[in-house]
Amino acid sequence: MAGPMTERRPVAPRDAPVGPTPPELLPEAVRRAVTDIAGAPGAWCPALSPEGDRVAYVTDRSGIPRLEVARLDGATPLVLSGPAEEVVSVAWSPDGGRLAYLVSPGGSICAELHVVRPDGSGHRVIAGEDRRATVVVDVLATVDELVGGGIAIPGRIGAYGWSYGGYLTLVALTRWPDLFAAGVTLAGMSDLRTFFAGTEPWMAAASVTEYGDPVTDRDMLARCRR
Repeated sequence: MAGPMTERRPVAPRDAPVGPTPPELLPEAVRRAVTDIAGAPGAWCPALSPEGDRVAYVTDRSGIPRLEVARLDGATPLVLSGPAEEVVSVAWSPDGGRLAYLVSPGGSICAELHVVRPDGSGHRVIAGEDRRATVVVDVLATVDELVGGGIAIPGRIGAYGWSYGGYLTLVALTRWPDLFAAGVTLAGMSDLRTFFAGTEPWMAAASVTEYGDPVTDRDMLARCRR
């Protein structure tokens, strides 16, 4: 008498493949399509120029996120960022004369703000080169540069950020409320001293080089609070 525990069930041969089908067993057309998709470069953060004839975007086609600008008529895109600059995002100035883009050196959360003309000339780093002690002061320098260069309109500036970027957003809104029309903080800390006191030990240890040492840099962290 057979039951659930005793009935015979078919068993796959010992040499039968286990798991996903190996690529060499896929039809050639399917294997080619999968390979093309897996190797395709990504592109994100598209920004259409005010004139509507060009689009700026970030792409990893070179292996590192870089800034490109392409004309909508199909011309070859221009690469505007440097070979070692890991670009995060990009935006046009209202008059279309400049592009502002963020660079995250080595994937760091402490970004640099770069400005460049659409033809690649006039490149400057206007904030973020000293990524720890002066990061709060860089907020003022950034606003002054954006407004003075015609990239932003006074009274219509917003700030946002994740984690430390959210913390810096809180700093910007509470220290200089007249400079910003809006702000969004996502998972941001409100005080770096309490962050070090309450976070996981591994996270605290990993954050010292970016935020400062909670013991030796305590005075600096206190000055950087909201």
